[in-house]
Amino acid sequence: FEQLYNQLKTMRPEEGIEIGMKAFELYEGGILPGTSIDWIECMNNGYRTAFIDICKTLASFLVEKQRWDDVIYVCRKAYEIAPEVEEFTLYLMQALVNGEYHGQAIEHYETYCTMLWNRLSRTPSEAVYQVYVLATHAIQENEESMELLVQQIIQPQKLKKAFQCSLSVFQNMVQLELRN
Repeated sequence: FEQLYNQLKTMRPEEGIEIGMKAFELYEGGILPGTSIDWIECMNNGYRTAFIDICKTLASFLVEKQRWDDVIYVCRKAYEIAPEVEEFTLYLMQALVNGEYHGQAIEHYETYCTMLWNRLSRTPSEAVYQVYVLATHAIQENEESMELLVQQIIQPQKLKKAFQCSLSVFQNMVQLELRN
């Protein structure tokens, strides 16, 4: 884990993603959780800090390469370990918006805001808020598009000319009409 972490510090996105994913997958949390021995706590804090750095670097590489599903995977696990690290929320929300999971981005924003206020008595940064605004606008646009589509289906405009289609489409339309 430490060796991969040290290698990742000097890499560019092309080769860094593979090394970063290996290090990311190796981390499973602290050693002997719940133990209050000083040297174990110190080691756990060091590994946790390294994991956070790995996740930040890996997430930025993945965003640069627009690998949205991987960003979501990495940032969700990183958020479980360190929810106070804003980069994980920012990258996660960006990936969710780019993957057209707008509702999940909004839900995560609300969860993050609650956690941030309860733990640290503060509000999210402007960058996180702007991604939230993008997600809400995208949902509104989708709803408006759906309403327009439904109106067109329910109240189709009368065509003033003949409808042209291929023979196979015409046969499918006839079969569909015969079912009714």
